[in-house]
Amino acid sequence: MDIIKLYKLLTKKPQHSLAKRQVEELSLHSYRDFDEFYQAKQARSNQEEKIGDILVISVDGKGVVMRQDDLRPDTKKRAAGQKKLKKRLTKGEKRNSKRMATVAAVYTIEPILRTAIAFSQYPKISQDKTSTS
Repeated sequence: MDIIKLYKLLTKKPQHSLAKRQVEELSLHSYRDFDEFYQAKQARSNQEEKIGDILVISVDGKGVVMRQDDLRPDTKKRAAGQKKLKKRLTKGEKRNSKRMATVAAVYTIEPILRTAIAFSQYPKISQDKTSTS
């Protein structure tokens, strides 16, 4: 594109104000990076073709009620200072009697490439709830 045409295009709107020299410098800078940009883009597309296994991480946490002897010192002190009822838990009693248990599973799976045809071959699920089998 001609520098003059580019200048007119960039300064078409009133909020844009660029000098012709700035437009020339911008076009030279963009031309300098042109080959490098497309080489990097090609390298990225080559990497996408080499998809490896998928890393799956599953983590879950749960508060587990502990015996008084197994609580940490600060928690044990807070639990001892609470009023206790004979039949049921008092307000906040659960909070000072639990410790967190965390379970994690890490594994890899092979990617499964699916197509629209593969999805269309699933059997249709009947929405009719009146039928009995």
